[in-house]
Amino acid sequence: DEACIRERDGLEGVCDTKACYEAARRMLASMNRDVDPCNDFYQFSCGSFRDREPYQPSSSFGMLQYQVDRQIQ
Repeated sequence: DEACIRERDGLEGVCDTKACYEAARRMLASMNRDVDPCNDFYQFSCGSFRDREPYQPSSSFGMLQYQVDRQIQ
């Protein structure tokens, strides 16, 4: 998303747009900081996502999401 990439004060890769803050908020909310990332990085980085976004078996996206989650664990 081009809204997340822009140049600011000569520094590339720094984004302070509303879209970037929202993306960061969603990523941080998906993390489970109670898990040690050295022991289970998947649960650390994505562990809270399932609590916030439960699996919806009736949707095509939900079925694909479930399959991808199983493959990357």
